[in-house]
Amino acid sequence: MGIEVDRTNGIVRVREWVEGVLRELDARERVVFVTTCWVLWEKRNKLVFDEARWSTEGILRRVRELVWEMESLQPAGEVREGADEGEGELVGGWGKSCLGTWKVNVDAGVMEGIGVGLGAVCRNHECVMEWAVTVQGDGRRDVPMAEVEAVLLGLKEAWTRGQRSIVIESDCLEVAQALRKKKSGRSELFTIYADILQFCNCFVSVSFTHSSRDFNRLAHEVSHARPCSICRRVWLDEFPLQFVVVASHDLRDMI
Repeated sequence: MGIEVDRTNGIVRVREWVEGVLRELDARERVVFVTTCWVLWEKRNKLVFDEARWSTEGILRRVRELVWEMESLQPAGEVREGADEGEGELVGGWGKSCLGTWKVNVDAGVMEGIGVGLGAVCRNHECVMEWAVTVQGDGRRDVPMAEVEAVLLGLKEAWTRGQRSIVIESDCLEVAQALRKKKSGRSELFTIYADILQFCNCFVSVSFTHSSRDFNRLAHEVSHARPCSICRRVWLDEFPLQFVVVASHDLRDMI
């Protein structure tokens, strides 16, 4: 780290430059900056040792996926630095819904050889599974986009099953916050946010909550349901054994 970079501003080493940059960034921007540096180093090694080249788009996609992954792993009961006042209520462990309301846990993840898997699972106020749905395939989605599409998948399935009062729970803090605050923008991601919020008008009640990944294990299991295949599958009864096992763990750990 002894490379000279800029003597005009009194900066003579990369370390000093990095420290200067970090002082000007907020908490989340530091995460993005450090993650970007790590990904660049990772791709540099791939180029040197494997002669593998990555496009700028591919590098940025990798950075975004890692940042979202780290935010999703944030423990329950905590809100990242810089979160707006009142957002702490988004975070919590898994718990059953009220009478007349269904809880729909959603998740998405990358599946090797398949693409992206979306999953949603619904339980009633007695913690009984009523349905589960997965859509697997289509490697064109990146993880952040898939997390939002998993929410829409859960909403649509709940509507199909006649459930009009639901709680959507995701382990992606960014998604839960964006939907609660009804954020808007021009990217494709915000287009799906708008679709979700518009669809919510068809329900009596819809709320969005966040939980840690430990309390979203069942939705994760559904999104990665095996045997993996490029298709859509729905379970209304006779749920796979792995679903039942994870659901029993949720009951044991229920808050």
